[in-house]
Amino acid sequence: MKGIRMAVPVVVAAVTAACGGSPASEPAAGPGGGGEVVPARLVSFEPAGHAPETLGAISDAPVDVGAFQGWFAAGSAATDAVKARPGERYVVVTGVTGCTTPTRAELVRTGDDLTARFSGGDKPAEAGCTGEIGPVAQFAVAPGLLRGVRTIGGRAPLSPAGPGRLDAFVELGPAAALDDVPPAELDTDGAAELSHVLEGAASTNLDRARTALDARPAADRRGFTFVLGGCAEDGAVLIVQQRSLTAKLTGNTNARCIAAAHFLVTFSIPRDRVPPGAVPSS
Repeated sequence: MKGIRMAVPVVVAAVTAACGGSPASEPAAGPGGGGEVVPARLVSFEPAGHAPETLGAISDAPVDVGAFQGWFAAGSAATDAVKARPGERYVVVTGVTGCTTPTRAELVRTGDDLTARFSGGDKPAEAGCTGEIGPVAQFAVAPGLLRGVRTIGGRAPLSPAGPGRLDAFVELGPAAALDDVPPAELDTDGAAELSHVLEGAASTNLDRARTALDARPAADRRGFTFVLGGCAEDGAVLIVQQRSLTAKLTGNTNARCIAAAHFLVTFSIPRDRVPPGAVPSS
């Protein structure tokens, strides 16, 4: 079941609802039995998400929710249409609402901790409950309202870019021979073969590309590399799903494209964040 992405310009009230718990139309106590609503704009909302627990991130720029959801192997290559505004920071928070798909969300602060409450939606008949719902909400907040926040759902905030860390970003030039280059895992024969492909295509920045492909991740991490077609982008994120690992370019996506280009990107990711059986794919 895929989540629905939507942008709404108002603050909305919400409570948590779960199978066997309080109906979505009735208030339920938040973490710690209370908390104060934080004035915020709800800028994106995936009510039918797949989050298994309360997780979150804080960022100076709008969060790519599709990449963030890689923390629970539910990543998406879809691009959020959230535009940054001056004087705002961005908070992504997940939750679990049992069998109910909520329609509203609000950001709540209790001491130095943030959570989200979700409400609305109809609880399905018991026979219609096929799995727990884990909605994902992103809020735009005035920076001062986040001063002193240390945790989200009792845990340190996660990286907004998801579990994959971008380790190398190398422009390769426009060679058409790079259009369908398969991805590879670092420190494998696939990475060595990719290096030969780049040499044969007369790619630019070959020394930097070789250095990136020769890198060996730490023992507790795995590394993956992709060749992506683009134009003026200046970053990339790793999209982690149950069966695949993919990548997409980010940044400067609205820039006028003078000439197409290809980019070599490499990521490292904690071993325990790679789903069993997931493989790199284009």
